[in-house]
Amino acid sequence: MIIAGGDVCFYTSRPAAVIVDVNAVDRELEVVGRVPDCEEPMNDQGDLRPIERRMLKLSEAGADDIEIAWRFRRTPRSVRQVIAFSQLPRPAASPASPGGLRPIERCVLRWRDEGAEFADLAARFRRGPAFLEQVEQLARYKLAQ
Repeated sequence: MIIAGGDVCFYTSRPAAVIVDVNAVDRELEVVGRVPDCEEPMNDQGDLRPIERRMLKLSEAGADDIEIAWRFRRTPRSVRQVIAFSQLPRPAASPASPGGLRPIERCVLRWRDEGAEFADLAARFRRGPAFLEQVEQLARYKLAQ
């Protein structure tokens, strides 16, 4: 617990301004998908990364940037960046590639459909012919699904 109100912060040696029970914040964060005093699931932070959610939660609880930086072993500047960037609007996640294939799978299928041999492709992709056979088999399996 960081105690404030005339006391000096243990981590920063500066006067503390608020009382933050950091362990209570951590306990609230363990309840994934729930707002602490509410029974409704959190929808506003669902697209954030876990570190962004935790830093925002600590910041909203009153912990300063230096305290958060100490807890996450980061610099206060990086904490401010994470908090600032987490509040910017983000585009939706890009959809998976067509058919769910990786780029190497798409290339191997295209070259094989054009009649290339595995020995020729092995030099082009810097992989062994056996590996490229496996890639082709897996790609065809994925497309059959």
